[in-house]
Amino acid sequence: MTRIFLAFALTAMAWVSAAPAQDIVPDHRYVYSRDMDFYGADLAPLFDTTQPACANACDANNACVAFTYNSRSNACFPKSAVTDRTPYEGAFSAERVPTDPGVLAQQTQRVEDLNLLGQDDLNSARTLAQAFSIRFAVNGRTAEDLLDAASQAFGQNNR
Repeated sequence: MTRIFLAFALTAMAWVSAAPAQDIVPDHRYVYSRDMDFYGADLAPLFDTTQPACANACDANNACVAFTYNSRSNACFPKSAVTDRTPYEGAFSAERVPTDPGVLAQQTQRVEDLNLLGQDDLNSARTLAQAFSIRFAVNGRTAEDLLDAASQAFGQNNR
């Protein structure tokens, strides 16, 4: 069942990144790892906070390339680099990944291709893709690894 959700999440993320509209495709996204601490390279830590606030703090700091949110203590540790990965139960870490410039350059054409969808539909798809990226953390696996796992889950030898 998890693999089916994973396949759906990958499809949704690809669809959103391939179907931008103004303010639909962000300049970056986060790739999440569950129960993993990106140890070291801390910027200014935040305490008594939430995971969404932690992501917002990283968004607001150009020096931030990742963060670790400790769900057990509600603490946020924005990072200037990812130097070490250490398993840590309750940690939720994310790397900031810039959006491919080619995807950003195609926004106008993609909006025209999807003219049957309204802005609310596109916003909903983006929100869903972001929620899936958090719920189904990749834990260091590449997109290729995830696509292979999805193919195997559906009994297909190739994509």
